[in-house]
Amino acid sequence: MEKFCGRCGSELVDDKCPKCDVKIEKSVDTSKTNGLAVAGFVLSIVSLCCCGVTSILGFIFSIIGLVDCNNKNQEGRGLAIAGIIISGIFILLSIIFFVIIYSAGLYETLSSY
Repeated sequence: MEKFCGRCGSELVDDKCPKCDVKIEKSVDTSKTNGLAVAGFVLSIVSLCCCGVTSILGFIFSIIGLVDCNNKNQEGRGLAIAGIIISGIFILLSIIFFVIIYSAGLYETLSSY
């Protein structure tokens, strides 16, 4: 069975491309879902309920999970993208909320209670 490089199409010699000088892995496991993508998605969902640092962690884990899914050809890309979107929207809404409260002078009023 002949193998070819995914970048240039050259025939591989000892699992290495002679043109690109890149070692090609023999098999890539596509049956596993990336754990960081799942963790990022779960943390972004938790941030909707608990409101807090979990949205930032969910955003970071989702980005790392998406990059990892693309590099290792694993499943979980959709979960990572959903985690990025949910966490990003929540972070943006939190920033807008705090800017409105602070600029309206409600911060001093609320902190006095």
